[in-house]
Amino acid sequence: TGTYTKSGSGTTRAYSVFNNNGAVSLQAGTFEWNGGGTHTGSVTLSSGATLALDGGTHTFSAATVINGSGTVTVASGNAIFSGNVGGANHLTVSGGTTTFDSTSSTTGGGTLSGGTLNGTGTLTLGGLLTLSGTTLTGAGTINANGGANLTNNFTFNGTRSLNLGGNSTWSANYIYAGGGSILKIEPTATLTNTANATLHGSYYGGVTTIVNNQGNFTKSTATGTTDILAVFNNSGTVNVQSGTLDFSAGG
Repeated sequence: TGTYTKSGSGTTRAYSVFNNNGAVSLQAGTFEWNGGGTHTGSVTLSSGATLALDGGTHTFSAATVINGSGTVTVASGNAIFSGNVGGANHLTVSGGTTTFDSTSSTTGGGTLSGGTLNGTGTLTLGGLLTLSGTTLTGAGTINANGGANLTNNFTFNGTRSLNLGGNSTWSANYIYAGGGSILKIEPTATLTNTANATLHGSYYGGVTTIVNNQGNFTKSTATGTTDILAVFNNSGTVNVQSGTLDFSAGG
């Protein structure tokens, strides 16, 4: 119920179970939690500091607030967030399973390169989201208000919603989708496709993925074909500057 402070650079590792019922203040360096734990207290990260969840199961209660302007990483194990990952923190998921079951909102961005992100809650990122391999599933929502760079193949299913604001780029080859997931390009937002890519909206079966374009969807640079094997509803603008844009699932 007290306060744990890390002030030095470098990495401190907790291989045992670490339960936080008080306050954790990370002022510099990395605090790596490898053994799991139950958390009802607060965590505050200074700029440049990292909370690394790297093993076991970490359960953050509804009362837990992770504030500050550092980085929260999940590399393995399970991280279950029922509270708020807020402030200006950056979220990185490279492995394991990350679950958001409530509302989290940060002005920072995100880097999703592996593992699984699921849950029923809403995660709002004010900064840029880089998406290059994480499986997005579950009934929750990601609001990428600062735009997104879709740079590698990833999975998008399980009624998950991904809402793109700002300026986004799709340079990945394949999006494996299905199960009723929904991709939305917000009004005034732009998604620019720069590769000959495929969005396979029935790859996982179930309800075909839906794309709701309320902003601007542009195909540019690549001279081949981009296949949209998903329902494409357009109330905004579609701009084909080069190559072929093939819609084959209605809309």
